[in-house]
Formats: sequence, structure tokens, C-alpha cells
Amino acid sequence: MKNFYSTPFDVAIVAGNRLPHWPSVGVRELSKLCTKFGLEVGWVGGPGLRGRGVIPTGSTGGVVLAEDIQGRTHRIQARAIVRFSAPDESPSPFEGSSHPSLFLGATAMKLREKSAFIWNEPIAILGTGNRAFSFAIRLLEEGCPEVILIETFSAWEGKTYAGWEVERRRFEILGGRILEAEPLSFRKVGSAVGEFRVRDRKGIRVLEVSRIVSFGPFGLSEPLKEYPPESLLFDLLQTSSPQREKDPEGWMMEEERARILASKVARALVPELGSARVELEAIARRARSRMKRMEGFLADPFEFSFNGKWTASPVMKSVKAFSGVPSMLQAKAPVASIECFETIGCDLCERACPTTAIHLDRLRTRKNDEPPRPILDEAACIACGLCLQACPSATPVMLREPPELSMGSVTFSWRERETPPDVGKVVTLLNRRGETLGTGRVLALNSTEAAESKIDRKPVIPFSSLLVEVEVPNHLVWEARGIRKPRAHASAEDQEFISSNSREFLGERVEISWNGERRFVRSGIPISTAFFENGYQRTNDRLLCEDGSCGLCEVEVDGLKQLGCTTMVRRGMSIRSVRDETPADDLCPCLSIRGKDFVDRVEQGSLLSVESAMESTGLGSGRCHGQLCLSAAKRTLEATGLDPLETRRYIDWRFPSSDWKIDSGQI
Repeated sequence: MKNFYSTPFDVAIVAGNRLPHWPSVGVRELSKLCTKFGLEVGWVGGPGLRGRGVIPTGSTGGVVLAEDIQGRTHRIQARAIVRFSAPDESPSPFEGSSHPSLFLGATAMKLREKSAFIWNEPIAILGTGNRAFSFAIRLLEEGCPEVILIETFSAWEGKTYAGWEVERRRFEILGGRILEAEPLSFRKVGSAVGEFRVRDRKGIRVLEVSRIVSFGPFGLSEPLKEYPPESLLFDLLQTSSPQREKDPEGWMMEEERARILASKVARALVPELGSARVELEAIARRARSRMKRMEGFLADPFEFSFNGKWTASPVMKSVKAFSGVPSMLQAKAPVASIECFETIGCDLCERACPTTAIHLDRLRTRKNDEPPRPILDEAACIACGLCLQACPSATPVMLREPPELSMGSVTFSWRERETPPDVGKVVTLLNRRGETLGTGRVLALNSTEAAESKIDRKPVIPFSSLLVEVEVPNHLVWEARGIRKPRAHASAEDQEFISSNSREFLGERVEISWNGERRFVRSGIPISTAFFENGYQRTNDRLLCEDGSCGLCEVEVDGLKQLGCTTMVRRGMSIRSVRDETPADDLCPCLSIRGKDFVDRVEQGSLLSVESAMESTGLGSGRCHGQLCLSAAKRTLEATGLDPLETRRYIDWRFPSSDWKIDSGQI
């Protein structure tokens, strides 16, 4: 493998715009398999050599245009090109969709990680994928008073939302709400709160929220696609995070897609595979089988139903019959209960278990007559609690249900930012959708650090190391799945609010000039991030790309034009606006193309393909090169009647991310 531009390659793997990390697990797996079968692989990505575009040439393959750290342009030829792209997060336009208070999901995640915001006001999130659920859960755990998820599609095979049931369960236990609705408009009515109008089955409702975060997904998509067909020009969605624990589904799905793609590329480029062809076909077959299993939660969902606050009897029978929950030994001692009822792409609890008491065979390829093992081996469980801490959804609990006593216990993983309840204190017990069941008493606060030190294998990074054991009535052992501290005295809440909203952690602040006004901002951070921190939110910063790929955040710094996402704050700098910062709710904000005008042009010209629609209207050729509009435009075309598969599989290879003028005929 190479990461430079000295020779032509068989396979070039290119980092697309705004990728959060490089190389990802898919890049490494694809490179490993292609190299194994004799192909020469090159990477184009990272700060030293940024991919700036792909130009198709001939029948297959093409040329990658790259820019090195000194700003020089390089042409890298390859017989096959794979571009890794960031997830689609741009919503379809609605009135107010370009307001600075609407963030893309990747931007919101960066700002949260950098402590650029204190999320202490109501938030609306567009989309119900696992990334949206995970972000919403973190906000609620950190003290955000209200988070509402808006599902705009609601046709996910057998489900009305796109994520896992365990993520929805955790979200609702923490107090979150889900609405199936269509966004209509958003406008600020004060310095903090805005009116977000949506239409659901009952009509129009108004939500008071301070910000909107757009994650998606907003419809079915093709995470791995080739366009034109048989051109060996591929686009693969980067769904993984830097650490497997942060997004196990995204990590595993990207890894499997890379294996399928490596098989296809090797079969196309290696002339004589011989016996290796059988191995390649087996790799692809196993990868497809695992992906089908991991996507099974959409076609075969598990849904809870309730009679009042109590789990409906048929559902509770299914819960107790599930192979991941204990059936006998919880009568004598605490035993883990792995209550992940859907088949999903996550195996962190199994990886964390030091005694191999958890077996997720349902994710693995087995012979036709080989039944999966039970998920939980009760006899092997030592109640260490590591599975509770490894689960990103805080799904597992430990149960103790002595039949001769009236009281049992449930042990929870403590994830909230506030301090845990003291031993002996009373806590509120919550059911699986966050409703109050009664009260319980804290029996013990236990740490899993001692158990972690005894593990022979590489430990899974825990989301917390604190377990809270709560005494509950026996009839609530199978119902209580969340706890909440009682509301404190008003003075105590005020003190906690002041403490949690302290901004002393933001570091040194320096004086700068912004459009002639004095501002004090944090030193050593990108200018765009500094604007967000100080409440000056610009529509042009919505991508917060940090790689300069969109060019929207351009400002004048001490008389020179610079990009706000890559230029760091320093003392005394003078910053001025150079671009129009007026929000516009257009389909293509860069070229001021409205959605209606785009559809009219497509219908009047009888444009029957995505490519002809883009070329005819010019959409995607503006300043951001389609990063804000292309996905929404494809959804618009699909709604007008274009073939959904063709629309989803289209890849825009027109030159992105730069204003260079290059004659492709001379390449």
C-alpha cells in the first residue's frame, strides 16, 4: 500500500469531503484484501494529500486529482477508484431550513465534543437513525431538558423509525419523545427559543426549541454504489467511528461492505485468480450474509406494547422466553440480563464478558442445521457488570429475584452527568418508556474497575465504570429499567445549574476584532468554531468541514482571504465578512436554485435521468460543489417519478471541492 503519487495504481482509495477520520476500518479492510490478491493500492487522504476530485477516463477507472500540503496538484491514475463519503445529513428544504440555528449532525457532534455549546435548552433532531438516537441520548444524559426526534420518512420496512429498539428504549427512558411529522417552518421568536412548526397525523403542531440538528436518514439509500455501471468507480459510505465502541453498527457494516467491494474489484482486475476465485466468492457471500442479519431488525422488529404502565402480557412472555435473559439462577444471586431482542450489528457485551457467558451466534454464519447457542449462559455469569458498562445503549441489567422474599434488586449502569444517588437514598423507578412505576432504595454503588483489571483479553472501552444496585419489589424486577434521582430543593437545583453551565473550562480567551467590533474568544480554535461558541452562528459555517472542501466559510483575516474552518484564532486578529450571510431556503443555496424551479425545469425538459437533470440545471456546481444540495435534489427527483434505484445509485463525478479549471481531455 502507498500513500503517495509516484506511480499508477490498480486501486486508488480516496477520502471524500468532511470525513471525520482517516483511514477508517473500511479503508484498511479494503486495502488488506486487495493487496492480498496482488493489487497495488494507494490512499489519497489525510492532511498531507487531500483528494480534490475524480475524473472518469475511458471505460473503467479514472484519475484522482489531489492537493498536497504545499498546495500542489497531482494526477493519480488508477484502474479502479473507491471514494469514501460522509453520511447524508441535509434535510429537504422547508421555510427556515437555512436558519443558523439548524445544524448538520456532524457539525453538532464536533461542537459538543469541543464543548463549544452548553446544550441546556430544548432541541429537535431530524431523523431516527442510531446516530441521531446516540446524540440525543448523550444530550439527555448531560442534562438537556428536552429532546424531540422527528421522523420524516417512517417507512423502514417493518418499522416506523430507522434505529434500534434498544436505542429508542434508552432515549424514552431518559424522557425523549419521537414524532412522525413533516417539517414546515422554523423561526426565532426570541434570543433563545424558536417556533418549529411540523405536521403530523393530527394536524399542525408548534414545538418550542432553541436548535434543530439534522441527522437523517431521510429515506432509503445505497451505501455502496458504482456509477456508471461496470466503470469500477465506486462510492462507499463511511459509517464507522474512530473507535468501534462509539458506533458498533457503523463499524461492522462498513467493514462488511469493504469486503464485498474488495471481492468485486479483485475479480474485475486480476486476470487469473485460479483457486483464489472460490475464496473471494466465499468472502463476499459471508459478508452479505452477516449484513443481512445485522439489517434484520428493520424487517423483523421487536416492539413493546403496554397496558397502562405495565408491559403487555404477551410481550412480557416473549421477554422472559428470550435466550438472553436469566430463567433460574437470578433467584439465588444477581445475573446479567441481555435484553437486546432484535438482531442488530453490535457485539460489545460479548467482547466485554470475561467468562464467555454471552454468545451472539445470531450474527455469525452457521451451517443450515446448526442452531445458535443461547445468548446467555447463566451458569458462567459472575455478575461482574462489564456487559452493562460496554453497551452503548445501557440495555443490560443485573437481576436478583428471590422467590421467598418480597424484594429483589436491579442493577443499572449510571451514565448521567449528575452525581449518582447515595447508598440508602430513594430513587424513582421507570418503565421501558420512561414512565414512573414507584420508588426503590439504593443498596450499593459498585465499580467495574476491579473486574476490568482481571480480563485477559483486550478490554472494551466502557461508557461508565459505576453500577447502581437498587432494591425493588419483586413484581417490578422485570418492569423497572431506569432510575431517576428525586427532584432536589430549588436552591440545590440552582447551584447545580450554575455549576453545570460554568464556562471556565473553555480555556484562555483573547481579544479579536469582528467586523470592527471587539470580541473575546477562545484562543487556538478555528474561527468558525469561535463564532459558534460566542453565539454568532452563520449559515456559511453549517458544514464546519475543517478540510476547506466547501469554501463557504471564507472570511478576511488581516486583509487576506482565509477559510474560517481551517484558520486558528490568535490574539489581535481582525476578521471581516466577505460573503453574503443572508439565509436562503433554496434547494441549492450557492446558486439560488429553488426546489420548485428545479422540478419545473426537469418536467419541462422531460429529463429522464439524474445526470441530465444535474447538467441541465447546474445544480451541484456551486461553491460547495453539491455538499448541501445533491442528496436533497436526488430525493426530489425520486419524488417526481424517476427510477428510485437509478437515483440512489447516481454518483456526481463532476469535479468537486475546488475552483480549479482542468480540461479532462488533456488528462
